[in-house]
Amino acid sequence: MVLDRKKFSEEQPAMNTDALVFLDESGVSTALSNGFAWSRAGEKAVVHAPIHAKRLTIIGAIAADGLRGKMEVEGSMDGETFKRFLDEQLGPNLRKGDVVVMDRLRAHQVAGVDEILSKWGATALYLPPYSPEYNPIEICWAWLKRTIRKVAPGSFTRLREVMTSAWASITPELCAAWTRHCGYQVVST
Repeated sequence: MVLDRKKFSEEQPAMNTDALVFLDESGVSTALSNGFAWSRAGEKAVVHAPIHAKRLTIIGAIAADGLRGKMEVEGSMDGETFKRFLDEQLGPNLRKGDVVVMDRLRAHQVAGVDEILSKWGATALYLPPYSPEYNPIEICWAWLKRTIRKVAPGSFTRLREVMTSAWASITPELCAAWTRHCGYQVVST
């Protein structure tokens, strides 16, 4: 594992960042809210959060030049859902020669993934185990969750609205900055 990370970090500077597309999934919940609240002096601060929170899994992909695809799934993601995302959401936004960078989640390695990417002119690059610092979309997820917490959606409908709005507000400049932060050389944005 350490050798895999060392090898990846040595190869990273030579990677063509313009061809890299970073993919991952994350979960959000109706219970996301700020961990603090304001109140008048002497009064108790109260934060309301739903008792039975609903979860939403977001599968997304970004590149240094911006967003490439997103799909929302109620509950967890499996291999079939992942392949549907690749073929219906990400695939049409890939360019010939793109390299889709992802972790080694079992759903990312099911039969058919390489064929779907190949159909769209792309290939897969799996990150070394336990290496989220090489995937800029991890920073994207933190940014999105912080945005959602500020709103504290409460309901599932509101969570989806806030998620969609937050995703749409991600700029190419943010994607380029996140990519640079992970150690990739960003030439153009």
